Amino acid sequence: MSRKTLAMVVAVTIASAALLSILLWAWPWPEGEERPSPTSPLTEPITSYVRVVNGNAKLFINGEPTDILGLFPTNETIEYIDKASRYGLLFCRVRLEWAFLDEITVSFFRENPGMFDTLKTLVHEGRLRDAIELLPDFPLPEDASDWIRWEILDQLLDYAASKGVYLIIDFHYFTPPIWWVKAFPDQLQTNGTGTLSYMPTFNSPALIKYASQVIEALVARYRRHPALLGWGLSFGWTVEDNYPGPAYYASWGIYDYAPCAIGRFREWLRELYNNDTDALRAAWGDPTVDFDNATPPLPLPQPANATEWVLYLNGPGDPRRAWLDWCEFRLQEKVSCMLYFANLYKSLDPDRVLVQTPGTPFTGPSAGVVPLNIDYWSYAKSPVDVVYVNPGIKEGTATTISTFGYPFFLKYFEQRGKAAFIKWEGRPGVDYDAHPEYIEIVARMARLTGTGLAIWGGHVPMPGPPPYEELQPEFTDEQIELFIQTLRSTPEGRTEGADIALIDDPRLCFFEYYPLLAGSGLRPVEAVATMFLFRLAGYDPDVLAVDEVMEEPEILSRYKAVILCDLFRMREELVDILVDYVASGGGLFIVGRTGLYDWYGTDHFGPLRELLGVGSKISDVPLVRYSWRFKSTEDPLLVGLGGLEGDIRSNLSIYFIPKFDYEAEGFKVLATVEECPDLAAIVRKGRVVAWFPRLGLQLLDRPIDDLSAITRFIRNLCEFFGVERTGGPLPDEIRGPARPALMTLVWPGFTADFLVLWDAVHNEVRTP
Repeated sequence: MSRKTLAMVVAVTIASAALLSILLWAWPWPEGEERPSPTSPLTEPITSYVRVVNGNAKLFINGEPTDILGLFPTNETIEYIDKASRYGLLFCRVRLEWAFLDEITVSFFRENPGMFDTLKTLVHEGRLRDAIELLPDFPLPEDASDWIRWEILDQLLDYAASKGVYLIIDFHYFTPPIWWVKAFPDQLQTNGTGTLSYMPTFNSPALIKYASQVIEALVARYRRHPALLGWGLSFGWTVEDNYPGPAYYASWGIYDYAPCAIGRFREWLRELYNNDTDALRAAWGDPTVDFDNATPPLPLPQPANATEWVLYLNGPGDPRRAWLDWCEFRLQEKVSCMLYFANLYKSLDPDRVLVQTPGTPFTGPSAGVVPLNIDYWSYAKSPVDVVYVNPGIKEGTATTISTFGYPFFLKYFEQRGKAAFIKWEGRPGVDYDAHPEYIEIVARMARLTGTGLAIWGGHVPMPGPPPYEELQPEFTDEQIELFIQTLRSTPEGRTEGADIALIDDPRLCFFEYYPLLAGSGLRPVEAVATMFLFRLAGYDPDVLAVDEVMEEPEILSRYKAVILCDLFRMREELVDILVDYVASGGGLFIVGRTGLYDWYGTDHFGPLRELLGVGSKISDVPLVRYSWRFKSTEDPLLVGLGGLEGDIRSNLSIYFIPKFDYEAEGFKVLATVEECPDLAAIVRKGRVVAWFPRLGLQLLDRPIDDLSAITRFIRNLCEFFGVERTGGPLPDEIRGPARPALMTLVWPGFTADFLVLWDAVHNEVRTP
């Protein structure tokens, strides 16, 4: 295949896929003198799987454990296969857009070159519907695999085998050919304004039919090929387990309001409410709704001023039952679609690993209800064997890892038998030659956690809206060598479980979904930041998903204590499990706005009352901009803390404080609000400890050096609960002997997102 032909195929991909992360994707064949390969050619098919060995979830090939170390080509696939061979790396991941492989799509743009620019412009403008009108009608295949250009893959796999490099084949079925788009526009994802995205609706009948045909043929053709290591599940808008939006590669708003999705939603409602129209109407508060006219709601307007923001962040979030039903449906559609394709691959080839970017703990602040990541517990139960995420390396990334340690998803999945790695991307403007420590810290982290890494090829646009002028850089050969040398020279470690865990509920993003810049996301950030504080104190708590605890409540018996951080809505089943856990001797640390409402946004303080075991009334004291101080009293939690400041009078102290009759309920007050001395900030009764103000959020506007009293309290708390297994590796282990100075301000860019709210609270907020 010539370079010119390949360039034309790339142009087709741009117009048809409209996923601008592959704008410049091509596979040029090598030219000139070839370098000898240090790896032996691959001649026999292999079996790959994951098995836990000495606490590490390891990738095995033909019964032998191997490191997960590879490349993710974008522009120069053949060049990257050569690099993988030269450096003795395990694999290259090759992403294949369905439209790229489709003969009808390729032929159409070859014969109509002017149409390419027209369609590209319309897609960038969010006018895919107009673009579809310009396309002619196409025949539909009996079998979509008959139109696949298999010779491209044949040559690629054969070349990789000759170089001794395995491939992970990532067929992206969510970028269908133009004949599919023309025939099934009502099965394309649609946002709340009616704008189409170049991505089929999850569980679209036409997607399932035709994509399955291609996958079945793909697996049958290559499952015995010597170069095949595994299959990429390739699930989501950018293969990252996501819906389209917001302004992310020519996608805007919230999805999916396609006719196909609305029809499925109505059938889902009929099943949920047992075909009882009266029950539906009562839940939605709408006497006219029924199962034939129910319409998915749109998000509510965001609060208009600082006072409304403060009330919103102390309340239940979006209170509508219709919105909750819609979000549950959107999530379940994704889960069922993901499991369909995952099970399809595994049924066709049980002898190869399946690889995918999953949902991860604490994604609310960065993801939330728009992309609506599948909860990570669903991935832990799925047929997926290997998981990875796709961050960029920059100063903030390196400093966060150095200060606070590894990403939480690594331990979560490794402890559940899934091998994990991180695919690292370059970021514009970062001088990696001047800062080799950025590369060294992530490679060292991978090895010390017993996980792997992959290196991205770059040359694709940064995520965001058009015009896509800023491209991700490509790592140089010297930088790639630094990744590899650092990882290989670092002794292999593993993640360690702890005697304490934090329970996270990814579904809370249903209710708090406005952009972070506007102030939302504050409560989800609290959990992440609280985990950071525990690590600074020398403890690395495990993470448990709410659904995991509800399905397997016996998992709590592994822990001396659990942390509940800003679970502002709680399901009744979870509350009952936790009450039983405390009754059996478990410790409970309640932080922030936990237990405010039941799952439907009603029963104000009902869950908190049960968790605390109190019968008296609980009411909110609507204070903001307050400070508080530890009491000078004897208690195991206050050792070394008597009379010390707990928090400054910050504009980000916007959590209201629950109040009840502490003495009558048998609670000991450990800290009080300075502006209101009879109001408790921290209370304890037996092994139940409640910390009502912000905790981790102090990292937003306080230097780490000023938080020694907070970390001392955490150490006292863990000693009180009897926590012996601290978890790990801890940040100081990852930093190594050459430790950089700790930051005086955490996440400066992230903190800047809250400046609007910070100033508004100072100048405008009026609480009841």
